[in-house]
Amino acid sequence: MGLNQTIILAGGFGTRLKSISNGIPKALMPVGDSVYLDLLLDRVFNFELSRVCLSLHYKPELFQKYINKSIHKENLSSVVEPEPLGTGGAIYYVINNSNVSSPFFVINGDSLSDIDLNHMVEEFEKYQYKAMIGISKVDDTKRYGTVSVQN
Repeated sequence: MGLNQTIILAGGFGTRLKSISNGIPKALMPVGDSVYLDLLLDRVFNFELSRVCLSLHYKPELFQKYINKSIHKENLSSVVEPEPLGTGGAIYYVINNSNVSSPFFVINGDSLSDIDLNHMVEEFEKYQYKAMIGISKVDDTKRYGTVSVQN
């Protein structure tokens, strides 16, 4: 099985958007005529990825309603963390409580990127990497941190 699975981390409380979210998780916030997660899933499924598992904690019942109505529902599943586990803990929990197995992508449920996932798959398989991280260039790194690139 090639690299066709994705974990989307969408379990956060959306603290920074609390003043405008009315308690709606960030991934389910309205964007135009849809919600943010629609934009992210359309992007993911535009690549050669066939299965997505949502890692959830905050208001998972809202995500289940979303999944039930989604055009992608046949390719979506979810795992609910019993408590907030952080990024690594959430990934570990999904691996141990779903059909997701290595290799797989992990994508933040509140970030869009222009990274070409198909190209990442090609490079990953070509060089038989154990792991790979996609990074994006941003002007202000205060919130995100930095990665030094040489050669």
